[in-house]
Amino acid sequence: MKSSLLLFCCLLGSFFQVKAQETTTAAPSIRPANFGFGISLFDFTTASRIRQNSLSSIINSKQGAKIDDMAPGVSISYVKGIQPRLDFAASFSYASGRVYLQQSPNTARSSSFVVADASVQAKLLPEGFFMNPFVSGGVGVTVTQGYYGAILPLGAGFRFQITDEAAITLQSQYRVAVTESAGYHFVHGISIFGKL
Repeated sequence: MKSSLLLFCCLLGSFFQVKAQETTTAAPSIRPANFGFGISLFDFTTASRIRQNSLSSIINSKQGAKIDDMAPGVSISYVKGIQPRLDFAASFSYASGRVYLQQSPNTARSSSFVVADASVQAKLLPEGFFMNPFVSGGVGVTVTQGYYGAILPLGAGFRFQITDEAAITLQSQYRVAVTESAGYHFVHGISIFGKL
């Protein structure tokens, strides 16, 4: 019985080709050009409170801004891979609501807020995964109340590859004001991207 079972297993194994390792490796894929549309919430209130107190005191006392305190906005974005785990991203955003500028951090003014920025996204995983977390950093220009300002957008997010042609990105950024005419703020957004 044991010998016939061993013979059967050997014959069965000879009919199937088994590969343990692949000797050739495919080149890692780079993200193709994508165009996206998104909605965002610009949070000047929490950033202002953190700068007046501290992050831990804001979290402990639950003084973060509510959605009603945030300025709604829209954005268009362009993203293209430059290396397997690095993407270039550029976006143009518009929001309208209460804005705190660095030159008057305790005074909020209702105003429109326009931002153009360029950044690099460093992905945890190469292309081809359904969910891909990333961190980003870049430079940007703001226009509000007739003032031009410079910012450094620093953030993190997740990209969900829905199909080969479409993806959804969830991202949060802390935008550091470099000039007096810019305002420290957070941006939380969701974008839908399509391949160009």
